[in-house]
Amino acid sequence: MPVNDPASGLKRRIVSILDWTLRLMGAASIAIAVCAALVSYRFHEVSPPREMRSIRDFKLWRPDLTDAVRISVRGSTYFAIKGPYARPLPSDHSEFYFDSQGNFLTWNRDIGDVFEPRMLHPGSSPREAISISDIPDGD
Repeated sequence: MPVNDPASGLKRRIVSILDWTLRLMGAASIAIAVCAALVSYRFHEVSPPREMRSIRDFKLWRPDLTDAVRISVRGSTYFAIKGPYARPLPSDHSEFYFDSQGNFLTWNRDIGDVFEPRMLHPGSSPREAISISDIPDGD
């Protein structure tokens, strides 16, 4: 077989292309795994503990968060507390929701992407800035 055989040159080129393709796919897989780990870490860092039941528990868990609003909907009052960002590239901050008695209802990891809880009617509820100390302590 001659040294300048076109078939062997093509085989080498194909092997080289496959080699670089596999290397790039491996690097991309590592990058995706790192990003997924960052998202998971940030999400769990911001997620409320399962045992959180009231504003009192919230204040013990996150005493650094103080930006709160009162939301009035059809004669009912709810409270929302502005939280930190729950993922590496959020469109907005997280928010924690409480009823009129200060009992924890739910939370929203990104108010820019995820709608408010159904009872708050996204975007249509007037919000009044208040101090976190104005929220009842809960049952």
